[in-house]
Amino acid sequence: MSDGNNIHLTDFGSFIVRGHPAPASMKINESKVVEFKAGKNFNKIVNQ
Repeated sequence: MSDGNNIHLTDFGSFIVRGHPAPASMKINESKVVEFKAGKNFNKIVNQ
């Protein structure tokens, strides 16, 4: 993986923290990030 991918993963996690206050138990799994980058519905990922 390139450094660019790591930045995207970080930005994705930060966006959820800022834009969607998640419970402390919520974890950002790599599989969910991959689905997001592949074009899956964002709300579907957040609500899983």
